[in-house]
Amino acid sequence: MTETFQPTNLNETNFWHHGLFEVLTQPQLQWLAERIEIKSVPVRASIFEPGDQATELYFVLQGKVKIEVLTGKKNWLIRDVLNQYDFFGLNGILGQEARREYARTLRTASKVMVIENSDLQILMEVNFGFSKKIMELAANKTKQMEQRISAVFEKSALTRFTDFLANMLEKEGRFDGKDWLLNSQLTQEEIGAYIGTGRQTVTEILNDLKSKKILTYNWGRFTIHEIEKLRN
Repeated sequence: MTETFQPTNLNETNFWHHGLFEVLTQPQLQWLAERIEIKSVPVRASIFEPGDQATELYFVLQGKVKIEVLTGKKNWLIRDVLNQYDFFGLNGILGQEARREYARTLRTASKVMVIENSDLQILMEVNFGFSKKIMELAANKTKQMEQRISAVFEKSALTRFTDFLANMLEKEGRFDGKDWLLNSQLTQEEIGAYIGTGRQTVTEILNDLKSKKILTYNWGRFTIHEIEKLRN
């Protein structure tokens, strides 16, 4: 069950950590903080689905969220995996009236900040720098998606997998003095949906890398023993 509440001050959100908000004045930040909502979302629950009105922008405060689309009767494509301080749902502010994708939490309950598009539009009208940041964020998201689509045709499944893992490690990997640790929260099927291949191919890649003692994988958790071999 999703719970919604309103923060009482800026310290409950920490949303100014994202570069998008660095151009806002303190009064503008406070004005926005008084209008946002915080939603607590359970494990493996939907935040929005295709057909829902695209009237809000979302900001991950805790947990992980995946953005996915159904490309066939049973074929899923994960467009993005979002972590703390990542945004999603931008298309509404760019004119899309209804959602075309699913936003769902992964293996941990999450908290997301919800901002009405109408409030964002007010800030965009009075703060050109903020409007520019929104456009840059949208352009970067589009570019990243185009690069991933190109990779499906130009790179092998193994290369796409190592690119995926390197990107995840850069964002949230942790070195324990011996190995690199990563909790992706993704199943093998979800990894396949992210890199554009099937579960069986992902299993084969994981088994091969495990046999070479490069990494181990268990229920979404990676332990990378040989980071240089993975890169090569």
